[in-house]
Order: sequence, then C-alpha cells, then structure tokens
Amino acid sequence: MRFGFTDDQVAFRDAVRDLLEQECTPAHVRTAWTNETGRIPGLWDKLVEMGVIGMLAPEGTAPPA
Repeated sequence: MRFGFTDDQVAFRDAVRDLLEQECTPAHVRTAWTNETGRIPGLWDKLVEMGVIGMLAPEGTAPPA
C-alpha cells in the first residue's frame, strides 16, 4: 500500500499554494479585515476555477433543487 501523494495531487497542492502566495498575502488579509465583506475580492472565484470548492462534495453529488 502506498501512502504518498500522487503526482496530480502534488501538482494541485503546488498550484493552490502558488495562488495563495500571490492572492492572499498579509497585505491582502489586512485589507479584507477592514473592508465591508471581510473577503479578498476575486479570491473565491479563482479557487472555484481551480476546482478547490468542488473538492468539498463527493463526485456525482448534485446540489439540492
């Protein structure tokens, strides 16, 4: 049994890390702390595009109608 990450998992990890290094710097977090929404503009959209949000639900799961 292999307990290591696959090449795809490592590449995905690296891509998410790179995005967060660029888009979620301490300066971004400080700005979000004081803005109306408490969010970093556009960050969630970029995470969705990468597929991070889809990882929260099992494959084949449809949202409630």
